[in-house]
Amino acid sequence: MVKKLSARGRARVARASRDSLPIVWLNRVRTQYSPSECRDLESALRGAYAKTEDLTTIVVCDKLVGYSATNRPQVLAIELIHQDRSRPKIVRIDDDVASYRKALEREYAGWTKLKGYLGDPDPLFMSLRDLTPKSGRKVLEYDAASTALVTRDVALLEEVVIRSCRWGSPTPESVAQRIRNIYDYMNHRLFLHARAKDAASVAEYYRKKLKRRVKKWWRPERVARRRPVLVSIEGKPHQFQDPVDWINWVLSPVAKDCVPECIFGPCHGDMHGRNVLIGLSNGEARDQAVYDFEDMDLDLPVAWEFVKLEMELRVRALPYVIRAWEDKKEDLRHAMDFERQLYRWTRNLDSQTLRPIETHRIEFDPDYPAPWKRLFAILLEIRQSAKICLSGRERPECWKEEYLFTLAAYSVHTATHTPYDLIHQQLAYIAGGVAAAHFAREDRYCPKVGCRQICRKNASWTPRPKLATNAKQEPFGAAEESLFPSYVVVLADPKKRAQSRQEREVDAAVRDLEALCKMYPHVVAIEQESALAKVELSTLVADNNRRAELRKQADEILLPLLSEFQSGDEETLGKLGRRHKECAWAINDYGQRESGADRIHYERALEYYKRAYDLRRGYYPGINVATLHFLLGNRDEADRVAREVFKKCSTIQPENLPDVDERIWVEATRAEACLLLGDYGSALECYSAAMSLDPTEAYAESPRRHARCILAKLPPGDESEQTMRAKIGGVLEIPIPGAPPGAGGFLEDRFGV
Repeated sequence: MVKKLSARGRARVARASRDSLPIVWLNRVRTQYSPSECRDLESALRGAYAKTEDLTTIVVCDKLVGYSATNRPQVLAIELIHQDRSRPKIVRIDDDVASYRKALEREYAGWTKLKGYLGDPDPLFMSLRDLTPKSGRKVLEYDAASTALVTRDVALLEEVVIRSCRWGSPTPESVAQRIRNIYDYMNHRLFLHARAKDAASVAEYYRKKLKRRVKKWWRPERVARRRPVLVSIEGKPHQFQDPVDWINWVLSPVAKDCVPECIFGPCHGDMHGRNVLIGLSNGEARDQAVYDFEDMDLDLPVAWEFVKLEMELRVRALPYVIRAWEDKKEDLRHAMDFERQLYRWTRNLDSQTLRPIETHRIEFDPDYPAPWKRLFAILLEIRQSAKICLSGRERPECWKEEYLFTLAAYSVHTATHTPYDLIHQQLAYIAGGVAAAHFAREDRYCPKVGCRQICRKNASWTPRPKLATNAKQEPFGAAEESLFPSYVVVLADPKKRAQSRQEREVDAAVRDLEALCKMYPHVVAIEQESALAKVELSTLVADNNRRAELRKQADEILLPLLSEFQSGDEETLGKLGRRHKECAWAINDYGQRESGADRIHYERALEYYKRAYDLRRGYYPGINVATLHFLLGNRDEADRVAREVFKKCSTIQPENLPDVDERIWVEATRAEACLLLGDYGSALECYSAAMSLDPTEAYAESPRRHARCILAKLPPGDESEQTMRAKIGGVLEIPIPGAPPGAGGFLEDRFGV
């Protein structure tokens, strides 16, 4: 007679059997854990699969790493070996810590919320099971419905995209196809149930989501990350607006009408490149699966699903794309160029269908490297999918504003992304800034939103806005009178008054600029303008001690900037050159008086402008180099540089430039180069074109000063030359000594003398 085991005996036998289940670790995984951690994880796995029939071995194949700073709970790729088959699985195991256990509970709750919308089994989302034993760690198991996925080489989407961009394998077309399949399925299963929310509800949602993030961007270490970006874009608000300042303004009550209507509904909530698995075969991406359901919910912004995946893929892959360029010092400029080109192609999505997106259909300059085009194809597929999913529901033209707004918001959200290093943070910041700038410049895509008109209205509230000096103000309108969509708005007035040549106005501008430096510590351009205003004031005050103190303060602002940006800052070098140029003009009255002291300042100015010109051979420092050589008597060198600058400006079509001020500077630079080369007819034509573009004469002062110095230095010419010089003076409204009667010069035209 066989004696039956008691309940205690059966438990002892089961425990012994469970404890004896072999678990094999691949070396690349075992080395990531200590022996005690391995034992703890083995115990959790044995407990989770204690009741699995015919299980002979568990193989731990890989450790999957997300974006969490701690990478906990643990996520392991395992293979269950049975007597007649094997089954790949993914498991998440908590670390026996309450917070991590709650994270797994949230994940299972998220899966439960959306399970009713999905298939059973679901072809995209990996099915989730709770394998937690009665006593022990919490264990969740993901199971892929696609047998093809688990039988192929499997990699994370982020890794697949990087490999595709760098080496072209898997092909970007096949990767784009996987992304397309993901969003087509989500649109059919989840987004179909989404509904639009009004601007007030959207603004309230993002205020709660971003308040802590905006505060983090004001911390000194984040300010230090923003400064190089704003230096690299050279203060062009039509191309870039600081996304932190812009979001802080657009979510405030002042600009409530600027928030677009957005679609909310059932969403995954955490779509990024490490939550998507891709099956690979023969150099192609063949299958896809999504896991990690902790953020799943029924009422989330749909655009976030696209923006997050795009941003995370961009910041991980773009550094490799940028490295394909030979010029390693221009990383941020290449990133800006990438974002501008991406937006240009995004606008084309409204006028044409780019599916399937193929790299050979993306037309670029031949100098652009192949990785650039591959990443473009992948990111454009995400935006094409966003257009399809967001532009339905009787709002076909609203998708772009919703997408750009969400992209700017997500770039602000990255302030708390601890895995981001410096370049990742800056790339996200650039992408958000370009999105913010183009959102403000878009025409009225949505009948309820006219952000372009609203931005223009708010940009001109008052010529003397109230300036708050506390940079740690509360986000979203605690001090509404000091909120502006961009620092460019509030900088315009003190910058204009600093050029008025009236001591009282310049002194007021200096005080306002000092306040702005405290409001916008991340904006180097304000510090530069503050230094120039101090130099300008030093040329107007009578007190020698104050004059010396103002110039010392200007140097204390500008010189540290050179050490802060080791690779060279063209604007700072230009401002230092201008500081000495202004001092020389204060001595010689724009070349009207001969003095030996002015030569010292001219030589110092030339030194700084030459350093700026050597960085990128830009026309702005270049024309200053040519003019200073001329004023110092180096005619041959002045002619050589003037020809270089004229040739560069001649390749630029002013009508194609996006901003009027750039067109003015290009025409004025061409005019000055012609004047230096003695081509007075062309100089007159270009000066006339520049002045016609600038009816308010906001940009006329600098060309006038240069032309006045050059004309004063020219040797006497014949009557025809003097007549042409006088006509140039008439266009610029500057007096020309020795102008013949009837030449149309400034004195005769204005005063009849």
